[in-house]
Amino acid sequence: MAKLAFAQGLYQPASTEKKSAIQPSDTELSKLTLCQMGASQRGEVLLARYDGDLALEGASETVHHYDGIIWRPVSDRDLRREMVVAFMEEKLPYSPHGINAAVDALKLQLPIMQSPECHLIGFSNGVFDLKTCRFPASS
Repeated sequence: MAKLAFAQGLYQPASTEKKSAIQPSDTELSKLTLCQMGASQRGEVLLARYDGDLALEGASETVHHYDGIIWRPVSDRDLRREMVVAFMEEKLPYSPHGINAAVDALKLQLPIMQSPECHLIGFSNGVFDLKTCRFPASS
């Protein structure tokens, strides 16, 4: 009882709501030209050009693209060239530094690939589990 009375007597500022971080909407991004975007936004544009199917292999820092069957490595040079194509399609000037910054920012945004399970073999119609000698049901 004494603790409650003590706590009620203390100054307690009114709670304030934390403001959420500003998240630009897709329409806001589409209004910006590539030249006006930050490196992270250009990285998102680059990711969209690969339909969002990119991941980073942590040990080698190599970007991989999932083509519907397997993960294929994509060189930094190919990523830079794809970013240049995006600028050229919009007929906008670009700099090597801006292109490199977009690729670097993209790598920071990508999920890290998990180590493959040694007992699983991938096929186009599923995965074969060497431990159970079966094709597990797909989820």
